[in-house]
Amino acid sequence: MKIYFNRRPIQGPWGGGSKVLFSLLEECRSRNHTVLFEEQLNSTSDIDLLFCVDPRPNQFVTFQNLLDYKEKYGTKIIQRVGDLGTHGKPELFELLKKTTPRADALIFPSDWAKNYLNQNVEKQYVIKNAPLPEFISYKDHEKSFNGKINLVTHHWSDNVNKGFDLYQKLDDYCLNSDKFTFTYIGRKPQNVSFSHHLPPQDVGGLIDELPNHHIYVTASKLEAGANHVLEAMALNLPVLFHQDGGSINEYCGDYGFSYGDVGELIYILENYMNQIYSIFLSMSHARSSKNMAQEYINLLESLV
Repeated sequence: MKIYFNRRPIQGPWGGGSKVLFSLLEECRSRNHTVLFEEQLNSTSDIDLLFCVDPRPNQFVTFQNLLDYKEKYGTKIIQRVGDLGTHGKPELFELLKKTTPRADALIFPSDWAKNYLNQNVEKQYVIKNAPLPEFISYKDHEKSFNGKINLVTHHWSDNVNKGFDLYQKLDDYCLNSDKFTFTYIGRKPQNVSFSHHLPPQDVGGLIDELPNHHIYVTASKLEAGANHVLEAMALNLPVLFHQDGGSINEYCGDYGFSYGDVGELIYILENYMNQIYSIFLSMSHARSSKNMAQEYINLLESLV
């Protein structure tokens, strides 16, 4: 089967969508499917599926190009809605409302994302994101919660919806506490500073750094498919997450606590450490991005 993708993955420390795409391509090739990209759309007439990773135009292709190909050859368009534009891209959300009704099937990374877009399309599927196998292969259940507790988070995007205002308040709290430290990993706005900050890390860097901490904190809101919490949980970190996290609430399940503001977050840290430690002892994650990719390609094969 020939599957066309309208984006190429990006190497290095990049957003979660690129990691998802890498996994899909790897699974396609393992099944001997042919993958085509961007400028290759017009080089052949026998593509079996058109996979829209991102409906926004780039230098090679627009969504209209996919529609033209579909009209000419009858090839189905499958659109993954992994980004709803909630983090500083309102034009993307408006575009999704125009493109998704034209697709033959939609795939979302969470029920929250599916409900948020709320489109009247017959074939809609939810395949939840999953961490790369490298995260799951690392296990450490010898960690002690008796001393100073190290908190951590990591983001690729520096959009304000990642929760930098709350992270700064948490950082201030930790600086004046003999119980906690806080480390921020990733990009950040220029006017934001933290006492402990590391630049964006690729997979190896995250696997080396995240297990040095005890609890993962995320203040991000309106996430369609939050890979950062999945990576943290795969490395056995309980998650404290904002109640408006979108897919984060769906992903974290019983592996953490939700909070509404920094005051509630600090209250949980001060009063629920025994419960958080119990969560740590129960952490178990077996589903990786390889399993996720298998679910995707099984679905694509069934749609041809």
